[in-house]
Amino acid sequence: VSVSMVTQRHFADAVALPDHACVLGRAALGVALNMAAGATAPTPHDGLIVESLCAELLTATALDFKDVLDRAPAWLRRAREQMHDDCGAELSLSDVAMAAGVHPVHLTRTFRHHFGCTPGDYLRRCRLTKAAALLTDTAADLADVAEACGYFDQAHFSHTFKAAFGISPRG
Repeated sequence: VSVSMVTQRHFADAVALPDHACVLGRAALGVALNMAAGATAPTPHDGLIVESLCAELLTATALDFKDVLDRAPAWLRRAREQMHDDCGAELSLSDVAMAAGVHPVHLTRTFRHHFGCTPGDYLRRCRLTKAAALLTDTAADLADVAEACGYFDQAHFSHTFKAAFGISPRG
């Protein structure tokens, strides 16, 4: 059962979800297990049940992610925000670490500990997410989107996009 676009936007407005793989906390794991159990016994009300469980899972995951953000040092949250906000710019680990006031190795180790990925992985996801949003405008030129998202050429952008999403940027 798929969630409608309106519902997806509603969820996106309601909860801040992690943009990386994460380990589910007890609440989110419990909801996920309920979803799995419900998948084996279909009922006439599956749509409502699945949509409700999805909303509950998103909320529980967002709360788990909020805990991760709350535990992260302020300098690390600022570094993450900088990478998110400047994802189309040419950023280096040294630049981000210097702006955060920490050593690049410490930034990388702490970033992975709190967010489950390297700063480079996070930056790549930010760029791809930005590209996907820009591509919702069907008139957008691929070369312009690639450049706006920090890619030096359209071919590299197209290859990276397809590897991440399983479809070509225009597909």
